[in-house]
Amino acid sequence: MGAGRKGKHADHPAHRAVGFIDASLEIRFEESGKDAGTIGLVLTWIVGALHLVSAFSLIALVLLHSGKGGGVSDMFGGSVGATAAGSTVAEKNLSRITVVVAVTFAFTTLILGLLLA
Repeated sequence: MGAGRKGKHADHPAHRAVGFIDASLEIRFEESGKDAGTIGLVLTWIVGALHLVSAFSLIALVLLHSGKGGGVSDMFGGSVGATAAGSTVAEKNLSRITVVVAVTFAFTTLILGLLLA
């Protein structure tokens, strides 16, 4: 009656409650095991979609950067200011956005590697 416990405290209500909690946890673990596959699959699709978006965004952002010419700053008529003042605000912001997207791409690559292993 004491959930498999022996001794003088076997019939204590707390010990019976522990046995009851253990039985309910078993049921919860079995149910969560069924949902774990579904959650993992959904998480893989979400991370995969974020990975694709960040990959294409990274390609576009790198192509927008200036090489020997003006890059994005030339599109907005900033070629004179870019040569005189160094890097324009548009180039600095483009660089910051590119770094954020590159870090996102790196993290989604690692997460997908762990999820699909």
